[in-house]
Formats: sequence, C-alpha cells, structure tokens
Amino acid sequence: MQTQKEETMQTQELIHATIEHYKIERHLARGGMADVFLARDLQQPERTVAIKVVLQGLGEQSERFLREAQAMMSLRHPHILPALGSGSYAAWHYMFMPYAAGGSLRELTGQGPLSIEHTITLLEQIVEAIQYAHDRGILHRDIKASNVLLRNSHYAYLADFGLVKSTTDDYSLTRTGFVLGTPEYMAPELLDNEATPQSDVYALGVLLYLMLTGTLPFKATTPMGVMIKHVQELPPQPTIINPALPPAIETVLAHALMKEPSQRTPSAYMLLQEFRIALDANERTERVPVVQTRPSIAPSLHLGMQADGNPKKLLLVALLVVLCLGLLLVFAFPKSSTSTMTPAPTLQATKTYPNATPSSTPLVYPLKQLHGSEKKHHSNVNH
Repeated sequence: MQTQKEETMQTQELIHATIEHYKIERHLARGGMADVFLARDLQQPERTVAIKVVLQGLGEQSERFLREAQAMMSLRHPHILPALGSGSYAAWHYMFMPYAAGGSLRELTGQGPLSIEHTITLLEQIVEAIQYAHDRGILHRDIKASNVLLRNSHYAYLADFGLVKSTTDDYSLTRTGFVLGTPEYMAPELLDNEATPQSDVYALGVLLYLMLTGTLPFKATTPMGVMIKHVQELPPQPTIINPALPPAIETVLAHALMKEPSQRTPSAYMLLQEFRIALDANERTERVPVVQTRPSIAPSLHLGMQADGNPKKLLLVALLVVLCLGLLLVFAFPKSSTSTMTPAPTLQATKTYPNATPSSTPLVYPLKQLHGSEKKHHSNVNH
C-alpha cells in the first residue's frame, strides 16, 4: 500500500502533463479517493476544465470512480455537473468536468444564511437535479454543501457521484458491516446501510437547514458523535438561529428531517413544493389585514383564494395546515440543541461508539465499532 507521501509525489508528476487535448496547470483539491486539477483546453486556450483522477488498481476506490464516471456520463441535466470525457492515462483513471468558478455552496453558506429568494433559486435547481437522478433509479448518497458547485452564486450543479448507487442494482461496493457517508448529512437509517431516496431527501433537508440558518443542524467533536445526534436528537429551532425565517418553514424542515423514512417528506420534489407552500402561506398572512377581534384561519384563506382565483392553491395551503398540525403532535424543534428524543427503532440506545476525528468528508466505518465490539477504529475518507 502506498503512503500518502508517495501518492502526493505521483500526483505532483501530473502537473503540466497533457491528457487528450487538456494540459494540467495546477492542483485544486484532494479527497480520500481522488485528486482534482485545473486543466486548460489546448484547442480553446480560453477554456479551462476540472480533471478528476484516481490511481488505478485501488480496488473499491477505482471501481467507485468508474461507476461515478458512468453515472455522470448518463445523467444529462442542466444542474448536474456533466462528465465531458473519461479514460486512463499512465497509472491513472481520469474524468473531465466543467470547472465551476463560483466555488461551492459550502463556501457560500460559510458567509452566513442565504436570503429566502436566494435559497429558493438554488433549492429549485438542486431539487431538479436530485429528482432527475431518482426518477432514473440513481441515489446520490452524498448530498452536501461541498458537493453543490456554483457556476456563479445563482447557478448550481449537483456534483460528485462517487457514492452513487442504483436502486435497481443488487450489487453494492459497500462491504458488509461498514457504514458509508458524510456524518453531518447522514440519515439515521444509513447506519444500517438502508439507503433509499428518502435518505437523499434527509440530506437535502440538512442542506436546506444550512442555507436558511448558516449552520448545520447537528455538530459534535467526532463523526460518531454527529451520527448519534442524527439518531437520538432533534435539531435546534431554526427561527431561534435566524429570527427572520417565516415560522411555517420550520414545519417543512421538521418533515424533511424525520427520523423514520416512512414519516419523512416522500421526495425531493415534494420538499420543494412544501417549501413553496409555506412561503406562499406566509406571504398571504402578511398581506391580509387583521380586521377581526378573535383569531380565525378560514377568512384569510378565503381572501387568498379570491386574490388569485386558483382553488388548487387553497387546497395546497389547507393541506399544509393539516401537515403542520399533524407534525406538531409528533415532532417539534427543541428550544436548544440539548433536547433529545427516543432513538430510532433501527438502533439500540445501548450501542457504544468509537472516537474519531472531526470530518465533513464521506467515511467508511466498520459496523462492529458502532456496536462497541472493537476498541480500534478505522476510517476511509472519500471526497
């Protein structure tokens, strides 16, 4: 097995190399599985691309890279970062992609919460990409802010399909007894390796929470600590973190972050619809003057329907009201991050977890450690 120093030396040898008609100029980033370089198109010198490379012969890592390239070549959507080509060069597998000069959503949210208008613009694009993949039987399994790349601050690409899985393929690269994913975005059921479209919806809910508050819902000093919180705790109340948020948005986030997949928002598209309805209901509430001495919901809804003459919107708002009431009975954000709930049925509260170093990159953990049966821990980081 190569040391990190040896891999770094081999990686440096790629700088100034020419692959096809692209000349590599500099190193951009390194993950656990691959390196990314900036390359210039020799046929169109004003054009730059990103080239992602991984050493051949690395077994599972190489196979994941090839699967990612295949998925990105097959998914043609304006908000999915496309693969422009792939192949092999010397000891490397490579894949060319457009260079996203706007950075990532992680960098953008690092500056603070986004406005509602900015959030809905990016959310629509991300949801379109996720739903497009889901409709074709593809699970992303690593939706997070650093995997949403920006052409500019208002145009997003869903990127990095390194953990991609087909819902129609029984073959899995994840070894039995291992957990794979990025802890800050992992749905509780992923600790049992039960990835479904709802697992991606949960990660999307975490992403929406981040965009609206500027912070992640769960934090801890170790990856295992974060994963435990996903299973056992409720996130801090978003309107306390960002008082400018409409209260109805809390219900949307609560639905997306339900611990049980069967109780969660059923699809990425439905999350977007619920978010739109919540914003629409808030706008109607702010627009309708208070003319009564006692509270009443029905008149304001009635006035809203008269304003645009669309009874379908009234029905959607009514459904949101019912959803709000139902969720308030079974799920509510705590007033602080220390509140807890009963652990999900898939895990026992008596399980013990090993220490690990903080990370926002995908991890592979042996499940034996999650059950406390091994003292020594092992992690395999993928970007």
